[in-house]
Amino acid sequence: MFIDLLFVSQHPQSVIELYVDKKGVLTIDDCAALSRLISAEMEETDIGITNFRLDVSSPGTERELKYLDQYFKHINRKLELVYKDENNCEQKEELVLSGIEEENLVFKKVNEEKKVIAFSSIISSKVLLKFS
Repeated sequence: MFIDLLFVSQHPQSVIELYVDKKGVLTIDDCAALSRLISAEMEETDIGITNFRLDVSSPGTERELKYLDQYFKHINRKLELVYKDENNCEQKEELVLSGIEEENLVFKKVNEEKKVIAFSSIISSKVLLKFS
């Protein structure tokens, strides 16, 4: 699935950064195959860029989660969420994602209480890394 595209024009070479993901594990072989496919297509099509480098990779944990499908691989991980509550007030919390039910994200609070947040209410979401 497409996540993001960044175009950086640098002299003498432009850089196109393509971020992709999938529900399962995205491997370096997946990225390399996609890079070859896109590069071949770009060479056949005149897009007006002659000297470029194409980088295809996963978005990494430093990037915000944008699509519901991205959340599946982060079940049982702690996320930093900014969302609108039922009163349309902005809230910020760190919660552990315990599941996904249709268009809702289900979180486990510290006291084991369940908290359900509609995906459409999320303003931003980021995986928090745990270092031990």
